[in-house]
Order: sequence, then structure tokens, then C-alpha cells
Amino acid sequence: MKRYIGHLKLAGWLVIAPLLVWQLTLKNTLSLQRECRRMEKELEQLQRTPENSPATLTLSGAGAAVSSGEILNRLRERIEKNRVTVERYTPFFTESEKEFEVYTGELVLSGAFIPLVRLLDFMEGEECPGKVVSSHFRLETDRRSRAERLLLTVLVQEVE
Repeated sequence: MKRYIGHLKLAGWLVIAPLLVWQLTLKNTLSLQRECRRMEKELEQLQRTPENSPATLTLSGAGAAVSSGEILNRLRERIEKNRVTVERYTPFFTESEKEFEVYTGELVLSGAFIPLVRLLDFMEGEECPGKVVSSHFRLETDRRSRAERLLLTVLVQEVE
């Protein structure tokens, strides 16, 4: 057995050492390289399509729908159709960088749950200006009449 120990050590170094190197280092490096190549090809493909080129992108269709309150006019038909009440709308300036400004509008609505969800679904669609960044349901009780009502607070942001 003693005379085969050297052969076993050599076989171990020739088989086990490359497996360890592959598992601990090369495997992750090569998978990251493959992922990087895939993402580069995807980026090239996206840049080739004309609808995604930076020159044709528009920030918002109306310009200042959130800061001016125009979003309420666009939602008016849906609000009336779903019998939802607008409790308050508060637009405020959030951030600016170079010539771009981000405005956030806090829209508080009240009504039944299903109509509120339908209106929220419409707001998250492409027809509504801005982007819904947050929504929060809460149940509020009137202290005098002890009546409960459901409120939906929606934060909408738009770049102008």
C-alpha cells in the first residue's frame, strides 16, 4: 500500500484540485461573464429599436398634470362612474435635477372598496398621467356619528 500512496496523492492533486478551483472561483466568474454578455446583447437590441431611443422618449403627455391638478380632471369621469369622493388633493414639489422636476400628488379618496380598487387600477394604467408610487387603505370612524368610511391615499409622481 505504501508504494501506491504517491500515486493516490498525484491523482488527488490532478482531480480534486481542479474541481475545487472550478467550484470556488471559476464557476461564478464565468456565469457572471455570460450574464454580462447577455445583458450587452439585450441593451444593443433595445437601442436599435426606434421607440426606445432616448431622443423619442417623452416624460409626460400633459406636462404638468400632477402639479396643476389636471390629473383630477382626467379622473373625473371614473370618479363619478364609481361613486367615489375626492376628500383632498395636495400636490407638492419633491425633487429637482438639472431641468427636470419631480412633483408628487397626494390624492385621498373615499368610497366602497371595489370602486376604489377599480379607480386605483385605472390610475396604474397607461391612460393616467404620472406613476402611482404608493397606495394605502385605512378605515376611519367619524367621532360624532360613529359611521365608518374607507379611505384610499394614493401618491402619484410625475417628472416635469
